[in-house]
Amino acid sequence: MNNLLKTARSYIQLGYSIIAVRSDKKSVHSWKQYQHIIISHSRLKRSLNHPLATGVAIICGAISQNLEVIDMDEKNDPQRQLFRQFVQAVETYNPELLAKLTIAASRNNGYHFFYKCSKTGNNTVLAGRQCTNEELLYAPQQKMKVLIEIKGNGGYVIVYPSPGYRLIQNGLHNIPDILPAEREKLMEIAKSFNTVATPSPSKKIASGHKIDRNSPFNDYNNRGDIIALLEKYGWRVVKTSSLKTYFRRPGYTEHETSGDFHHGLGLFSVFTTSTEFIPCTGYRPYAVYAILECGGNFKLAAKRLLEEGYGVPYKSRN
Repeated sequence: MNNLLKTARSYIQLGYSIIAVRSDKKSVHSWKQYQHIIISHSRLKRSLNHPLATGVAIICGAISQNLEVIDMDEKNDPQRQLFRQFVQAVETYNPELLAKLTIAASRNNGYHFFYKCSKTGNNTVLAGRQCTNEELLYAPQQKMKVLIEIKGNGGYVIVYPSPGYRLIQNGLHNIPDILPAEREKLMEIAKSFNTVATPSPSKKIASGHKIDRNSPFNDYNNRGDIIALLEKYGWRVVKTSSLKTYFRRPGYTEHETSGDFHHGLGLFSVFTTSTEFIPCTGYRPYAVYAILECGGNFKLAAKRLLEEGYGVPYKSRN
């Protein structure tokens, strides 16, 4: 643990926000505040001395000098060729860009590509594939397997010398700064491996626009059972408090929770990029219904909710 602490402190000296993590990839303690401040050396030492602490992670985004990480999950590629093909594509575009990226291997056949850029974004899925029939037998509600995603603002990535993580090219002490145009090209290459439709940002707007009090949407917000709806689609209730109900997403995940429903605000949000919902976005119950039951077609959702007895038909409203 002394070596881990020494290395973690060296990362802090480089300007990166560091947290201690457990073997299940979860933070040992609450980590959200470290998106805005750097952990103190004494706090870091206490975190790493926690009995469940096994590794360290860097929080991505502005707090860590605009760090972004392309997170590749090759175990979800049946041919196990994703890393090789991505590297070849980047090298074809610009071998100098590839040569300066910091590249690491993560546990369970994953890879991380590190860079810093003046332009950064939030956690975003870049490429995924449809589940095979065999996979659907074990997780029928899972929509897709994520192949490549960005870890940016609001995310963190576990790093060497955490168990199972190793450096392949360059190091974390010399993560390169790249141009926005180079970043966009990396995004473009990553997206070229996508074979499924990804959620549209327009759904974020649709989940929060003003609606008529007599509409089926408003009625469903007030009377609909969003807990039962999510459970129908494979979301599992992990725990419930007076404020929130916490869920684990469909399919396999090492994380304890994937999202929550805030009872007071009436909003469902997710922390993961592995679902049809946009991370860190508040969804009203009717929007959850539209996305799960109607594939994001809000017009169809309104029609079906009326048929189910929610709201008043438009022609019958005063």
